[in-house]
Amino acid sequence: MTEAQKPFNLYRFTRLGRTLSLRHESHRFALTGSIMAGAGGFVYWWLARDEVDLVGAFFVGVAVFLAWACARELDPDRNFTAGVALVLAAPMAVWGRPALLLVLIALQAMRLTVGTIGGTLKPADYVAIILAAGYAGTRPEGWVLVAFLVAGVAISQAPGYLFLAGGVMASGSLGAIITGASIPDQPGSNVGWVWQLVVVVALVVSLQVRGVSSTTDVGNQPISAMRLRVARALTGLMVVGALLSNTTDAVVVMGPVLAALVATVVVAAVSSGSVVPVGWGSDGREH
Repeated sequence: MTEAQKPFNLYRFTRLGRTLSLRHESHRFALTGSIMAGAGGFVYWWLARDEVDLVGAFFVGVAVFLAWACARELDPDRNFTAGVALVLAAPMAVWGRPALLLVLIALQAMRLTVGTIGGTLKPADYVAIILAAGYAGTRPEGWVLVAFLVAGVAISQAPGYLFLAGGVMASGSLGAIITGASIPDQPGSNVGWVWQLVVVVALVVSLQVRGVSSTTDVGNQPISAMRLRVARALTGLMVVGALLSNTTDAVVVMGPVLAALVATVVVAAVSSGSVVPVGWGSDGREH
């Protein structure tokens, strides 16, 4: 096979990214569900508000896809969980636009913490993590994401992780200083009981891991059940922090992550905490 004939290998350039292939039924479901959710949002705004918002419809599709991807990290053995997360995220994305870049950063923090990446980070990943921290620092709710990234970097034990963690904190602080982002004087004033629900979700989810059968994207190493517990707990705390720090549309801002958490709890309760044998491997293969 010549160089021109070799298939593109994303993992040569990044370990934070993940391949997506229409050969896999789960991936086709995610893409189809995202398109349907976007179309549903478009029709709703057209009929209920007399608005034609193609950009908004696109963002709805991206939001529900990110919810699906987050659920894959939080519950890598159950494909049904990701589907439930996609469905739950759709009405929240139509109700108000989530902070998609923050959700994407949270997804990368999950991958670092759970260890679904496998292998070692690539140079581009180091740059992406530091830039992500800088952007997170520009948002009032971003401080919890910076902390999540620091924890993920430390847990991942990537080469030079102490320097990377320091770079994350410095970049996040610089972003906050430049933009003047700060926590509101009355945090959580518009959240009500939602944050209490998220705390309960985080606690329940963190205790539901009995074992993990999926393997890492690279190297096919078993995913640690302990690291998955920690990632679920940190994700819950991150959502709580974002809810308390945001002043508008608090529930919607991290809606896709919240949907993934709730879906994980629901599916875990239905399956009584057992590991469902039908699901995705961490590299996207059905097994």
